[in-house]
Amino acid sequence: MPFTFCSSGAIVFKAGKKVDSAAAASGAFMQQVSDEAEQFINMVSRIDYITAYAGLAANKKKILSEAASCLAAILLIQYDMSGYTSRLEAQTMLDVLSSRANACIELLKDSENKRFLGVV
Repeated sequence: MPFTFCSSGAIVFKAGKKVDSAAAASGAFMQQVSDEAEQFINMVSRIDYITAYAGLAANKKKILSEAASCLAAILLIQYDMSGYTSRLEAQTMLDVLSSRANACIELLKDSENKRFLGVV
């Protein structure tokens, strides 16, 4: 499955400059975290956004990009936190990304927002 909601660059950017460079450079690893993030979004929202994606207006795709890049960056950081200045630095990044991803997912689950996006 291709990177539908966000690019690998967006994921690495959110993971920060101290992310494990080998993991960030691995196409297979990045594909895996992207796929997992996208499927998670589909499941919690109960909408197949991958299928609906092409029909969404460009400005309506941004929420999917935000959610997926945050979720995938969490997985990327989790993989190896040793490059960060401290465990606290890595944890703070995880907390910020988690908070933002959860906010996006709550928006994507809302029935009024689904109507706004045109997926129901």
